[in-house]
Amino acid sequence: MTSPAVELAGAMPPDTNLRIGIARSDGGTITVEVAGNVIQCGFLDPATVTADTPVAVLRFGSTWLCLGRIITQPA
Repeated sequence: MTSPAVELAGAMPPDTNLRIGIARSDGGTITVEVAGNVIQCGFLDPATVTADTPVAVLRFGSTWLCLGRIITQPA
């Protein structure tokens, strides 16, 4: 079974600056794995991001910003 994050990432056009990935936490910084690449991100609210959760990231130039966790199932 394919994860929801992978399905969402696969549906995105390749030229978009918005990506879906899996968050990794590392001592107060957030890294996100996107299509096999790990990128370091700034973040809007680190409390909403936990390791191994799908997140949306936005690129502006060479900077990445983690927008937050993507909720794939209703609470």
